[in-house]
Amino acid sequence: MPDNNILYISYDGMLEPIAQSQVIPYLKGLSKDKLRFFLLSFEKKALLRDKDHLRLMEERLRNAGIFWKRLVYHKKPQMISTLLDCIFGLIYAVFIVKKNRIRVVHARAEVSSLIGWLCARLCGCKFIYDRRGVLAYDYVDGGMWPKESLITKIMFKAVNYLDAKFLFGSDYTVVLTNKMADILKSGIFVNKKHAPKIKVIPCCVDLDNFNRQTRNRRPEDFPPEGKSVMVYCGSIGTWYMLREMIEFFKVLKSVDPKAHFLIITPFERDLVINSMHDGFIKDTDFTVLSKKHYEMPAYLSWADAAIMFIKPVFSKLASCPTKFGEYLACGLPVVINSGIGDTAGLIEENKIGSVLKEFSSAEYRRAAEELQYLINDAGLKNRCRNVAVTNLSLVNGIESYSHIYNTILNN
Repeated sequence: MPDNNILYISYDGMLEPIAQSQVIPYLKGLSKDKLRFFLLSFEKKALLRDKDHLRLMEERLRNAGIFWKRLVYHKKPQMISTLLDCIFGLIYAVFIVKKNRIRVVHARAEVSSLIGWLCARLCGCKFIYDRRGVLAYDYVDGGMWPKESLITKIMFKAVNYLDAKFLFGSDYTVVLTNKMADILKSGIFVNKKHAPKIKVIPCCVDLDNFNRQTRNRRPEDFPPEGKSVMVYCGSIGTWYMLREMIEFFKVLKSVDPKAHFLIITPFERDLVINSMHDGFIKDTDFTVLSKKHYEMPAYLSWADAAIMFIKPVFSKLASCPTKFGEYLACGLPVVINSGIGDTAGLIEENKIGSVLKEFSSAEYRRAAEELQYLINDAGLKNRCRNVAVTNLSLVNGIESYSHIYNTILNN
């Protein structure tokens, strides 16, 4: 029905792992709820060269009844290219809305939300602000914007101004963590007569796909049997603290001589290997692989524990790492540092891992010994899985989004 037509805008490309985990499964599930999606995304040129992957993605979305319009993502020069992407994105968004009688524009993260917010205002649509983080703080905390630069100070104020516009101009705002929802309610809403509706929807996981109980034969390139495998999957750098993870592994190795570090990363293989050697880790004690997102369950389901150290900066209070739910769904206890969204509370309350209070040798040893104790607990894997089922299930995430859509469409 025309009244159920929705434009979904993502600055992340559908050919990237994050979208394959955090966009497409939701849209496929919601499409079964009599909602018709028109998807506008920005794809990286390097990924568009993989014609087989592109063809499979087109087929996957077409079979789900999702209309996909892709634009090319431009990276350099940084600010100018992003502005041009937004201009072209807005033109296409308005065209799609007008042609298809769109009622709701749903934008994922801040750059997409600039397009979506303007489009909704121009076309008289409802607007959903899917706030994935805190963009201005993300860029400063991650070192992408130099702190003392005049341009950074101008951009910081401009982005925060737009963030407030999106918040108060939205019909619904989605955030990833309760911590960020509390911050928004206690701070930015002060002296505002109209507080936007906020819904907390964390990064959820497909429990049918990430399931230790359905694992197949051990992958041939998986670490040898008899090893106790700690896994890290995802990108390296910016937020993820490889050096500290290596230092922790060295302490874990002294606690458990069978420990083996498996790193699955899409692009940074040489960086990881060199960092391991710099940390005096033997080649026989680590494995570095590159796998596509659909291959990840086969590897996580054979591991024994997982790790992710992330810079504990303000912007990460808004973060719910995708890999966190995937680890837990596969029954893996997680070693993480404090200050990352709602993760510490879930881990400590349910005894499904260890939370570091600081990056020190003493704290590494405490966490390593705690991890060893937990791994020997027969009920650990079920506890991890149950936390994923209760708090991070894709089914629950789809139901939450469905509630938002139905509330807006029926209003």
